[in-house]
Amino acid sequence: EHPWIPIINNFILIAFIVEAMVKVCAEGMAPWRYFVGPDWRWNLFDFTIVVLSMPFLESTVFSTDAGSVKILRLFRLARLAKLVNKVPKLRMIVMGLIGGLQSISYIMLLLLLVFYMFGIAGMSLFADNDPFHFNTVPRAILSLFRAATLEDWSDIMY
Repeated sequence: EHPWIPIINNFILIAFIVEAMVKVCAEGMAPWRYFVGPDWRWNLFDFTIVVLSMPFLESTVFSTDAGSVKILRLFRLARLAKLVNKVPKLRMIVMGLIGGLQSISYIMLLLLLVFYMFGIAGMSLFADNDPFHFNTVPRAILSLFRAATLEDWSDIMY
């Protein structure tokens, strides 16, 4: 691990702590509104992630499993999901990506069907010549996938 990674991590943690303190102080004489206001779910999520990311909790609460702290730090990235609802143009882009992913699932289904058909054809035609690559349907599909992606395709030729 590089020596500058903990420094950057501490800087980001300090920025999140300052952000949480500013949000609580921005409520003025009623700081509890931070936890019961309209964005109370996100605020509670942010506050929990910030508190559980404190260095002194890493050595006491999470002392048995250091990997759980690293996963917890990844949850900080979920805070960026708030931006999708706040910025309308970003929301339109994300919805377009989600719509595109739905179309890709149909393309993947069609591709699977094509590989299955050609796998059966390859098994029927080439099982006698190359039983290692075309003996069964799954192995024939894998061989066709290897040839299509050019991953070790020369092994199939010879």
